[in-house]
Amino acid sequence: MKLISVAAMRDLEQRANAAGFTFMAMMQTAGERIALYVDQKHRRGVQPYALGLIGGGNNGGDTLIALSLLQSRGWNTRAILARDRKPHDVLLQEYCRSGGAVVDAAKMNELQHLEGIVLDGIYGTGFRSPLPEPIQNLLSDVSESLPGFAWIAVDCPSGMDCESGEVSRGTVKAAETVCLEAVKRGMLTYSAFPYLGELITVDLGIARSLGRAGEPGDMVITDELVHALLPKREAFSHKGSYGKALVIGGSANYPGAPVLAGRGAYAVGTGLVQVAVPASVYPAGVTSCPELTWVLLEDAGGCISEIAAETVILYWMGCDSAVLGPGLGRHDSTRRFVFNLLLRENLAQGEVAGFHGVARRQKTKYRDSGRPPLVIDADGLTLLGEDSAWFEKSNLTAVLTPHPGEMAHLTGLSVEEVQSDRMEVARRFALQWGQTVVLKGPLTVVAGADGHITVLPVATSSLAKAGTGDVLAGMIAGFLAQGLSTWEAALVGAWMHAQAGLATRKIVGCDESVLAGDVIRAIPEVYKLIE
Repeated sequence: MKLISVAAMRDLEQRANAAGFTFMAMMQTAGERIALYVDQKHRRGVQPYALGLIGGGNNGGDTLIALSLLQSRGWNTRAILARDRKPHDVLLQEYCRSGGAVVDAAKMNELQHLEGIVLDGIYGTGFRSPLPEPIQNLLSDVSESLPGFAWIAVDCPSGMDCESGEVSRGTVKAAETVCLEAVKRGMLTYSAFPYLGELITVDLGIARSLGRAGEPGDMVITDELVHALLPKREAFSHKGSYGKALVIGGSANYPGAPVLAGRGAYAVGTGLVQVAVPASVYPAGVTSCPELTWVLLEDAGGCISEIAAETVILYWMGCDSAVLGPGLGRHDSTRRFVFNLLLRENLAQGEVAGFHGVARRQKTKYRDSGRPPLVIDADGLTLLGEDSAWFEKSNLTAVLTPHPGEMAHLTGLSVEEVQSDRMEVARRFALQWGQTVVLKGPLTVVAGADGHITVLPVATSSLAKAGTGDVLAGMIAGFLAQGLSTWEAALVGAWMHAQAGLATRKIVGCDESVLAGDVIRAIPEVYKLIE
């Protein structure tokens, strides 16, 4: 799905109109696509019911065209004029000629015990708060009187400011929102998102009319996009075909975090996963996952010693990806270890182990710095952020996975500033750092080093639990090990992780009891879903 601001969408429409794809043609296409979607998904019985709430602008016109087409396809339709239309309105006349009926709100009584759909077409993306009181009353009356009708918002729920994300009092939560051409940015904010329901887009052909259909831009992550990017597996293969990942972390207080990351990497198909931990932490982790292999690092009283950098370098030269951070801790010795590992110019060139072909392929793709592509998470980010010029001193190819607090530490912003404009903050610093950034949380933002962003349209408290971030870091590293780029691995990993979080609710039975291990066990269900 394309993601665009209201102002940019308005500019595209004006340019398309000037190029010959007229506003009327856009409206006709919008109405047709809405009707087709509704008819395919919501047709029930011989004569299904549809009620349209009609505004005075283009959104009302889109909805009238959709109602006319539904009427011609055998639907029993009604329209309530929530706002005055122009005298001799052609679209209204065509709707009446199709057999549709314009009714007063009092006539809803005859639909009370039926099932059908409501098309909310009162206000579109040009709305600015507040909703007039008569409209609030109408929306309330319709939603309460027709409990058996699915509420479908045309382009956006009436009462939503699609630029700022502000939602007016009286706005009705939609079961589905059918966005025209693209999702508008303000819809993917914490205030607006709960009102959208299922998010759908219909292509109006505006980009094609301007010759821009193939241009890259901001996006909303979809299962179709993820399916296209997922690494393909072949029957004639071996573990070396799917890469080798190294997880670096662990400390006396957090021995389980690197294990969760390693299991996350295995769960998305990685051929071999090694975990590098302080020697004293090894006994706590070794029995929890027999499939993991281990690298014992120099120990500084339960945390990684600064001299362990040389050991890690020798091992990661044979790996296709690495994770740095899960359970690392913030001891002074570990801080120096991170700086030695990431900010040194001359790395030891140990003998490259691993599987024939795989390491060579990844070395060609990533190894200008002598490092495999990295996922830097948790305490790895916190320690790295203690040098504000880290991105100027390092030569990394990395995915950074901060939550808002870690992002604030890395950027010098407050958490409130990070959260007030998550998309632009992630974009700005991904460009500045030259890295892929995954700003975690509800509506996770994946920002590429080229400045393009993708937003994950998922918010679930199933993932609000310690350890789930470690799982995500491992999953992204697993996709890196299988040959995806940093942006591709971050996007696919974030989507798979979120879907696994949603699936755990069904498996466990509630959000409250979900543990990070449950998320790992739900990953196979996501593969079934996407296939």
